[in-house]
Amino acid sequence: MKHQFSTFCVALTCVLVLFVACGTTPGEPATASLRLSPSVREHTTASGWDVVLDEAVIVLGAMYIYPPPGERMAHLGAYLGPSVAHAHGGFDPFGTVPVRLEWLGPASLDLLAGDVTTLGEMDGSVGPSMAATIAFEPLAGELAEPSGPGHGHHAWVAGTATRTVMGETETLEFEGGLDIGTGGTENLIEAIPSPATVGARGVWELRVDVAGWLDQARFERLAGDGTRVIAPGTQPAIAWNLGLRDPTRFVLAYTPAAGE
Repeated sequence: MKHQFSTFCVALTCVLVLFVACGTTPGEPATASLRLSPSVREHTTASGWDVVLDEAVIVLGAMYIYPPPGERMAHLGAYLGPSVAHAHGGFDPFGTVPVRLEWLGPASLDLLAGDVTTLGEMDGSVGPSMAATIAFEPLAGELAEPSGPGHGHHAWVAGTATRTVMGETETLEFEGGLDIGTGGTENLIEAIPSPATVGARGVWELRVDVAGWLDQARFERLAGDGTRVIAPGTQPAIAWNLGLRDPTRFVLAYTPAAGE
């Protein structure tokens, strides 16, 4: 028994020596509240459509905020194995990139809510941040139902679009859902700018530029009577998919808590 204990101590000492030799030091734990600011409801597209949104929803699976490239972060669990719990200094789902902070869903976000809403807490470690990644997950339960907040899609929009051409005014209603593939890395929106110095406590505020989603949509190309459906393969659906995947359409700003 004594021999086994000595062997364990030697092994643990070697791990700690390796840890120090690599130049990493444990970061202080950090928490941050993730809050959502409402998006703009009205805007004019590049082709002159005046859009008024009645619904705009996105269903997120997770958000990861990363330190600058080369930033060394402590992760003792990586050396001692997965059975060791760790509250900060974690890695992304692929186990390759250190994470400054993480928020885990899934959650449905009403982008047109009148007030700032709190989405939950982010956990991680103190230090600089550089960029964020949003991840989508397969929909399940209420989120997969047509009666759910996103109507069974990862993103949903509905509203009216009006345009005047050569004195003729056209107004149409539209609605539609967007499904994000969840195989490989196609479920990720990466390189979302998020430069900050993360303290022990603070707030991350997220605003989604829904106007940017639909800026290139040509609503006149939607066929049908009554409410026009943004169906897969239509020009507005393709433009929406490209707009949603633009990382600059997600704006993140960090505010440290008082005294940080």
